[in-house]
Amino acid sequence: MAQMVPALLRLTPLEQYFLDEERPGFPMVIVMAVHLDGDVDVESLRQALTTTLKQHPLLQSIVVRQGRKSYWKQVEPVELNLEIRRWDHPDEPPACPTRWIDLSKSTGTQFRLEYSANRSVLICWFHHACVDGIGVQDFLADTFAAYAELRPNPDLAELPVKRELDPEHLLRRGELRPPGEKGKRTPLHRKITNAGRLLLVRSLRLRGRCRSNQTPLDLPNVLHTRIFDRGTVRSLRRVAAAHDASLNDLIMFVYVQQLHELTNWAKPKSTDKFRILVPISLRTPRHDQMPSANVVSYVFHAYTREQISRPAELIRLIRERTKRMLTNNEGGTMLQALKIMQAFPFGYQLSQVLQKDFATAVLANVGDLKRMFGNRFPFRRGRAVAGDLTIHRINGIAPIRPNTNIVVSMGQYAGEVTFNLQFQPGEISKAEANTLLDGISIHLNAIGRTEDLFAASKSIRHSEPPTVQTAFAQS
Repeated sequence: MAQMVPALLRLTPLEQYFLDEERPGFPMVIVMAVHLDGDVDVESLRQALTTTLKQHPLLQSIVVRQGRKSYWKQVEPVELNLEIRRWDHPDEPPACPTRWIDLSKSTGTQFRLEYSANRSVLICWFHHACVDGIGVQDFLADTFAAYAELRPNPDLAELPVKRELDPEHLLRRGELRPPGEKGKRTPLHRKITNAGRLLLVRSLRLRGRCRSNQTPLDLPNVLHTRIFDRGTVRSLRRVAAAHDASLNDLIMFVYVQQLHELTNWAKPKSTDKFRILVPISLRTPRHDQMPSANVVSYVFHAYTREQISRPAELIRLIRERTKRMLTNNEGGTMLQALKIMQAFPFGYQLSQVLQKDFATAVLANVGDLKRMFGNRFPFRRGRAVAGDLTIHRINGIAPIRPNTNIVVSMGQYAGEVTFNLQFQPGEISKAEANTLLDGISIHLNAIGRTEDLFAASKSIRHSEPPTVQTAFAQS
């Protein structure tokens, strides 16, 4: 079995944050649903998962504490928590709840396979302290490469290529190397100033009309999905290019406008600040052989209600914000702030007092999922083939944090764009969450249909929102 170096591996500041941020009812767990075409061989999948877990030490570790410090300790033999169910209604979306994973007692992965004769779905739960979204993708690709080796497709001459992983590369997951000359250091006073900015910015908290005492753990399903076809995606790319923007910029443009519409009922102020948390990968070629881990940070897009109400100004601001994010080491700012906060006793608790509303909402873009299969898998009609299975679609959602009441994750696969949404049921009702998701869908489809960014934006702001009945029906 691949062993970590050393036997006890210190948690990085970001991994510690994911543990500290967990609250009762709010598990810090990534939920994934992998939709498969073909007759899955259950025992081969079980063996593939077990084999792959051996190659990813953090996914087979528990957290032990020594004083104020926390460490990863690898568990042997491999713990595979896999539940098998018959999927009696494969034409209906599977229920994907979140789960609590206590890393002090168990390792950070759980799986459930719901299978039928020709279609199956593998539902996965990953504790975020162990792994980020791209690390999850890497793990899944390794798993299906191992499965294909056990169940080769006689119609294909090639097998998926297996990766060579080096556990020692896990020591690189906490690296923070700003752009520029090697060894260049950020002055301490600037680090403290940057941390202060993160803690003192006030953002709007999303609250709906219908609140409850529920938490995400009470919901039977936390994955609410909309899919945009290839034709619409091509149109959206053309519109974005016409405004010297990316598809991601265009989606941010629509997202904040729909959040603006959702909150217009609650005595809006022009100075209300919508602060959108955006995960960004810090991976470089130095991480190519690293097992799954967290190599991620966060940046923020912040726009006032007044800026959002002016579409031409909004798309310009988003464009500039994206360019600044790419040229500056803004991801490093967040990690430096976490390190400073955790360096002092009760520093994290103080940060929670200073910053109760970390962000208004989250927009996580996992990119083109074809990247996770890369040149390793054969493809059929744009979808990866793993032995006798075709990976039809992958849905996933990041965890909900207290006071950040909406999370949207998006990804591209087979030319389509998929949106997944999770909401905090104590503050946002299911109908309101679906109204937001429907609003995003209507708005993006209108832009794709007219290929006019601003006309579509204007028409959406004056249209009737979906009814509560429609929102429930489409969940």
